[in-house]
Amino acid sequence: MVHVPSHGRSKKQSKRNKRFLIVCGGVVTEFEYFSYIKSEVSKHCATSWDIYKSINIEKEGVDPLTLTNYAIKLERLDCKEAKKENYDPFTLVWVVTDVDEFGEKIQQAQSKSDSTCGKVKLVISNPCFEVWLIDHVKSCPLSCTETRDCQKEAKELGLLHNTTGNKNKHIQLEKLTGNYKNAFKNAKQHMQTEQIEKRKKHPSVTQKSNYAPWTDVPEIVETILNECNRASGIDLSEKL
Repeated sequence: MVHVPSHGRSKKQSKRNKRFLIVCGGVVTEFEYFSYIKSEVSKHCATSWDIYKSINIEKEGVDPLTLTNYAIKLERLDCKEAKKENYDPFTLVWVVTDVDEFGEKIQQAQSKSDSTCGKVKLVISNPCFEVWLIDHVKSCPLSCTETRDCQKEAKELGLLHNTTGNKNKHIQLEKLTGNYKNAFKNAKQHMQTEQIEKRKKHPSVTQKSNYAPWTDVPEIVETILNECNRASGIDLSEKL
């Protein structure tokens, strides 16, 4: 459920902390990761930035187009409510999705996102979110162009585990802690100019255009870290 700030705002408040919404297509892995980010940032910025009111996380296990439409609906409802109750609307809404086997739904979701004038951004993992997790240990191998390959690699690196009796994969969060800067650097190694152009022009994967392995996730984390730094003067990039 999207958190609505307390009605009104103190007239003495000089800094207005930005609000963000992350809408995850993955109900386990992605949601766990961003909940981890939210928790870690809160530990260090709690006195200057109320993370639990400023960062909202939703999850819906649906295709990218349905997910994007849902995010746009939430953004519009929040904007309407913000105007009514006198608080700042979301600065950005991110839609986090995998390429997987969604085909043209990715292209359609991108077009829908582009129509919001930057208010709602599509954050793509190609082929899946595990690309970003692998980057925390090493640059995701160029051979990881299929979801099964990425998940196998992530499990071999000890980044994922299955709860007994549960088919869902969970993140070994202790494997991520302190490795964000390495992950950011490693991601750049497998996202060169050619892949960047393909991602821009053809977000849907085809035989002629496959830019895997790819992750847009650093954009979200960097934005949150920058806002934390602005609000508190703390650089958390070494701690995540």
